[in-house]
Amino acid sequence: MNRILLLFAILTAISINSFGQQWTECKVDSTLTITIPDNFEITDTLGQRVITSQVDNGLILVSALENKGKTAVNVQNENELIDFYTGFQKGAINSQKGELIKEEIIEINGLKFLRFSLKPTMEDEKQIRHCLAVFAANKTYSIYFWELESMTDEMTPIRERLFSSVKLPSSLTAKDQMSYSPEGSRSYDIGYLVGEIFGYVIIFGLIIILVVWISKSVRKKSAKVQ
Repeated sequence: MNRILLLFAILTAISINSFGQQWTECKVDSTLTITIPDNFEITDTLGQRVITSQVDNGLILVSALENKGKTAVNVQNENELIDFYTGFQKGAINSQKGELIKEEIIEINGLKFLRFSLKPTMEDEKQIRHCLAVFAANKTYSIYFWELESMTDEMTPIRERLFSSVKLPSSLTAKDQMSYSPEGSRSYDIGYLVGEIFGYVIIFGLIIILVVWISKSVRKKSAKVQ
């Protein structure tokens, strides 16, 4: 059943036209700003904010999760931050039943980001999912870009436009990627859990957003008929 829902969501999303698409700045919260198509939808699911937007033959999903409760992590140095990212990546790949294609730690304005790509193995339609993630200001952020594998070369300029638009306050430093939460646990284990949660909640949020898009489409068609 999950496979059918996920496949339906993906095929529905990439079939929606994006004529006259405009990109605009989207303020995820006080820390993260990103530029995405202006057709985006925002939902808050299980304490996690999910922002979904469509491009021709692809999807953008942005999410943020606070560092508290069962997902709180202690990150006291760079090595623990990398451990957290390693766990996050493995948890994300596991939840999406994917195969890792590429991984790297990159630095943007003095902050370390995780970037990786995976190929899901549970759908008939071949896809590639690219992720840019960062732990900063006591939150974990992920920006996913889903595309058809057959169109990955054509999608590269759009994907890079998305990832290069990520903005965090210039005042943030490497110290803002540390956390001393009294309820926090080991960085790798929590990273794995957070990666799984991001994967599952994003899929759930995507289905909700698609229902909203379809409802809007039905209402527009009904209005035209009247």
